[in-house]
Amino acid sequence: SKITNISDEIASEIEFKNQYIEMGAVFVKDLINNIKEKTADGFLTSLIILKEIVNESLKNIFMKNSSYFIKKGLDKALKITLKEIDKIDLKIKKEKIFEIIEDETIKNHLKEAFNISKNGFIKIVSGEALDTKIESHNGLYIQKGYFSSYFCTDNEKMIVELNNPKILISDKKVESIHDILNILTLAKGEELLLILDAIDENSLSTLILNKLKNILKVCVIKTENFGDRRRECLEDYAIFLNGTFYSENKGLDLKNFKKEDFGQAKRVVVYKDHTVLINENKKNVSKRIEYLKKIKDSIEDEFDKKNIDKRIENLLSECVLIRVGGFSQKEIFFKKREYEKYFYKIRDLFESSAVIGSGKTFLNISKILEKTKFSSEEEIGKRIFIKALRSPIRELLKNSNFDEEVIIQEISDKGENFSFNIKTEKIEDFSESKILDAKKTLKIILIEALAIAKTVLDTEVLIGEK
Repeated sequence: SKITNISDEIASEIEFKNQYIEMGAVFVKDLINNIKEKTADGFLTSLIILKEIVNESLKNIFMKNSSYFIKKGLDKALKITLKEIDKIDLKIKKEKIFEIIEDETIKNHLKEAFNISKNGFIKIVSGEALDTKIESHNGLYIQKGYFSSYFCTDNEKMIVELNNPKILISDKKVESIHDILNILTLAKGEELLLILDAIDENSLSTLILNKLKNILKVCVIKTENFGDRRRECLEDYAIFLNGTFYSENKGLDLKNFKKEDFGQAKRVVVYKDHTVLINENKKNVSKRIEYLKKIKDSIEDEFDKKNIDKRIENLLSECVLIRVGGFSQKEIFFKKREYEKYFYKIRDLFESSAVIGSGKTFLNISKILEKTKFSSEEEIGKRIFIKALRSPIRELLKNSNFDEEVIIQEISDKGENFSFNIKTEKIEDFSESKILDAKKTLKIILIEALAIAKTVLDTEVLIGEK
């Protein structure tokens, strides 16, 4: 048991004795997990929108309205909303985005971390001292993640964390577990990362089973790029990790793999769609960079030159560790949560730019939808979607004991950037107050909430056990 006020943790822990109610709760858990894989914000907002769409749609279906046209209207409204979100441009400079962080210490630490790590390779970990410290390490970024989420060592964050793992670097397609049996034997008792071009389902299942039974702490990731470019990148990785790139093109067979051929990293973090490897001992990297620079000077194609620049940049990348300190493990846990919350929000804002937060952007777009003509059959879906867009700000005001009708009218009259600040109890320009959301987050919330809502509406029968 544990105490928490974090919405996604609460939702994931809820279980019902009634199997049919539990089936409904699975939809909620699926929504949380789908959003968690793509962003780290907006869980509560997505649940509010899901609830509104499902409730209003079911009411209309019971009144003999066509579920087909309701869903068609919802899809059309979503498409328009996503386009309207993309049109928004608050023109907020990157350095100003850090002003969303109220805690000055967290703000300064994250500013420093983002300044050091130009690619955003930042990891927040529990420290062992009273003070929070920032460490910079050499990091390598691979634009591929794990083959299966069953490899995850942290199911809450959906990541794999490996410490001092042995690393196989190969472009081989593994067609049988026997292809890598000697490698598994050599890595016995060690954590293991396999970088492969492909792996058959039976071999993958065997590795997952070994991981789940705690026999072997392992993860498999796919190689990136194709053909010669793939082999060049894998050679970069091997040099960065002080290992050997095994390729049949080089006349190397995995059957002859030796223990000294493993690459080595201090720390590896694998996400769904990318991997970060941290290594301090990069004895041959400088030679590799010199070699790549000579190659670049000898070619004329601009695309190839840019590709080499990216490879050099990747070999020189910095990964930042923020070691969160405190007086007790409990204090460190909660402080770490705060750092993570702001880190993910800043990262998403950098990736996709900012819009006005706290539900005001949805409210603004709902007014545009009101004026958009839909066919008579799709009109019900449009009205349901408008109500769903307005539900987060209504819920926020209602839960804070404010008159939502009066305040919504006032902030609508003030302008698109103005909304009600619950903390100050004033109507403010949120672009100045820096109460912002990332475009990416809002789009993910709507897409995933509607997808789950439509699944609920399509469900006609629940089959349970006696």
